[in-house]
Amino acid sequence: MLVKRTSAGIFKNNCCIMGNNEIQNLTVIGVNYFRFQFMSTGPVSVTWGDGNTTLYNTASPTTYLVPSHSYNSTGTWNIIINNPQNITALYFNYGSSWNGNKISTNLIWFKQFYNLTRLELTNATFTGELGSVINTHLTKLI
Repeated sequence: MLVKRTSAGIFKNNCCIMGNNEIQNLTVIGVNYFRFQFMSTGPVSVTWGDGNTTLYNTASPTTYLVPSHSYNSTGTWNIIINNPQNITALYFNYGSSWNGNKISTNLIWFKQFYNLTRLELTNATFTGELGSVINTHLTKLI
């Protein structure tokens, strides 16, 4: 399998479906603000780990939605993305106001996004080895 790595992200070109009880947290450490981007084919909600949830009720298959959340204090937060099967593109960035360098979740977290066709990790950091996750769980990436 060919994986194309570019400065804009990682792209690749049918696989593993997870049940709702297998949804995993995206853990971020030492932040009071976090954001990312996604495209979707249906509703997605983000549970921010502090009792707040944001619903993105409409499909956005060609335009990135930008979930963002401010916390009352700096801390460690476990974010859950509900309906991950609706997400077709994910974008994480490390830079001003993005906090992509504060992610401590293992890359296996991505396996719940089995319908991804685009994944961009611009200076964001995750633990684990991305190639094995792409090969076994993210086979729709091109």
